Amino acid sequence: MSSSTRSWRKHLGRLSLVAVVAMALSCGVSAAEAETQPAVASVVTDAAALTLPVGRGSDGAPLSSARHGADSVIPPLSGGPAAPAPGAMSTQNEPISSFSGYVVDSGPGNPGLANVRVVVYDSNFAYINSTITDNFGHYYIGGLDTGPYTLWASSLDAKAGYGNVWLNGQSSAASAQFDYLQYNEQVGWNITLTKHTGTYISGSLTSALSHAAQADVYVAAFDADGHPAGYTFSDQNGNWQILGLRAGPKTILFSPSAASGLGSTWWKGSQTAAHATVVTVPASLAGTALPGSVSLLPVAHVSGTVRDDSGNPLAGISSYAWDDDGAVVEAVTDSNGRYDFALSQGSYRFDYYDTTGSNYGYQWWNNAVFSADATVVAVTSPSTPTVQNITLTRGGRVIGRLAIGDAAANLQHPDMKVTIARQTPNGFVDYAEPNVGVNGVFSLLNIPPGTYRLTASDGSNFPGVWPMVWDDGDGTGTIQVSAGSTAQVYFQLSETGFADISIDHTFAKPIAWMKSSGISTGYYSDGVATYRPTEDVQRQAMAAFLYRFARGDTSGWIPPSTASFADVPAGSTFWRETEWMKAMGITTGSVDPSTGKLIFDPTAPVTRQAMAAFLARYAHASTTTPATPSFTDVDASNPFYAQIEWMHATGLTTGYDNGDGTFSFHPDEAVSRQAMAAFLYRYAQQHGAA
Repeated sequence: MSSSTRSWRKHLGRLSLVAVVAMALSCGVSAAEAETQPAVASVVTDAAALTLPVGRGSDGAPLSSARHGADSVIPPLSGGPAAPAPGAMSTQNEPISSFSGYVVDSGPGNPGLANVRVVVYDSNFAYINSTITDNFGHYYIGGLDTGPYTLWASSLDAKAGYGNVWLNGQSSAASAQFDYLQYNEQVGWNITLTKHTGTYISGSLTSALSHAAQADVYVAAFDADGHPAGYTFSDQNGNWQILGLRAGPKTILFSPSAASGLGSTWWKGSQTAAHATVVTVPASLAGTALPGSVSLLPVAHVSGTVRDDSGNPLAGISSYAWDDDGAVVEAVTDSNGRYDFALSQGSYRFDYYDTTGSNYGYQWWNNAVFSADATVVAVTSPSTPTVQNITLTRGGRVIGRLAIGDAAANLQHPDMKVTIARQTPNGFVDYAEPNVGVNGVFSLLNIPPGTYRLTASDGSNFPGVWPMVWDDGDGTGTIQVSAGSTAQVYFQLSETGFADISIDHTFAKPIAWMKSSGISTGYYSDGVATYRPTEDVQRQAMAAFLYRFARGDTSGWIPPSTASFADVPAGSTFWRETEWMKAMGITTGSVDPSTGKLIFDPTAPVTRQAMAAFLARYAHASTTTPATPSFTDVDASNPFYAQIEWMHATGLTTGYDNGDGTFSFHPDEAVSRQAMAAFLYRYAQQHGAA
């Protein structure tokens, strides 16, 4: 069995950091394998005996040059493995990069420290390799692939109280730095440990079945944020001790080998890290001994047969067991369709996925489409396996292509994403997120039959490249997937133009039209345009919207030389647009009672009834008033009654549902910028101008 994640399935959790570290270290890393050099209790006290390799010091500064080049020679080690000779590689793909250097004491003369474990982790904090420093404090870890790594050093001298250290002198994994190894690169890092900065946790382990001491059990401590803090292996008497820990809260994982028949557990007896009992490590060299002996429970089995809907066994189907931490174990069906899990006792969700290309629909136990709906299985009986037989039916395929205009989408937007959501009784729920190819092509296999909706976005974070909007005619974006079928989808995307208008915004299409038609330019800050959809429309912005919407009707119009409104002087922002509104009879303004002058009140919000008047006047609408008002809050006494009824009759507004079969208009309420976009867009659609 092995751990696995499938990143394209959005509804599946990624492996937690704890799970990655635990499984990586417990799958094949034993005390004997990890510590290949004999433990040495002595330290080098003669500083002159140290020949430091070219590379980096513990503070990251270069010792004599930043890196070893491929043609550099590292001084040979005393009693340790020699560095690979320059040019000694067999193929371009052979992992031959390395880390080397010295672990030294921070005291005078920086004596080299023997018996220090040095571990290489990848960027996910998964264990890669380790070694023990020799008599001179030298370490060498080779055979590494190209990629980012970090180093961790932990003294095995229990009496010195050295604190564990991560690359570049960092005290915790959360702040650990990573060094990117190039092909055939030998990099030197010297590591400095300081006495009396670390403490320890200790305890013992037994089997719940035999009550015998358990040796070679991986024991790991994790910080409160889930990052690894230290690890060890239990000895022949079941005793263990994790050295070099920094003070603070820790959780402890116990993970025996698969051959032991025992399951992993957290202190005290929890299946998951989230429910583990926290051990607070004091800042004391005396250390912390966990009370009693940790009793490891035997594993329990979950097994079954996977068949097709005709009863035939299916080989090569991957089944996965997920715990609440997001840790996952995989089992693959054999030629008889059989699978078997040996799991630590606890609760799990199971899913089944066809990796053979036969396109059987993916599902969770028991006949669930989503993990949240899957039946949680309690695995607690070592003597009686839990049987889970399952039938998979053929799924469908969804293939398609994304384009912006006539161009392949990700030629312009390399982070383009497609999301497929499945229709459920409670609405659409995101189901998967396939990768988009270099030509904008994407595909999904093993999709259970049903109704799906596809959406697209560029995958960037605000304020990156603009979000995308579906432009397929009816705007629904829904497709039907049936067993054995292939659904083809073509996305023709357009830009909204505003960083705060996402693909699923209710008014995305009208607002995108406002931008593309030049009616709204939005608000700019640091080169980023936003629309601010929920803000009120000011009267001067309303003037600008209508003026730009009129376009051809304004080309020959010349504003007066003298301003018509005292609060909109000639040449000011929106002066031309405001004067045009007055000249067209769309606005008359009002008289300021304190001065007697005509004013426009440009920054005042536009009410919904004033907006109705502006639009009706712009349209030169022929208004008729019904005998019975359409809205409960606008009757014949309202001065804008005719214009509001015109908006209702033309379908520009439906009003607000009162919940009793009647509707209201909210005439004195300010018009939001998103509602204004909707009103203008509907009007443009009715007159062929959208």
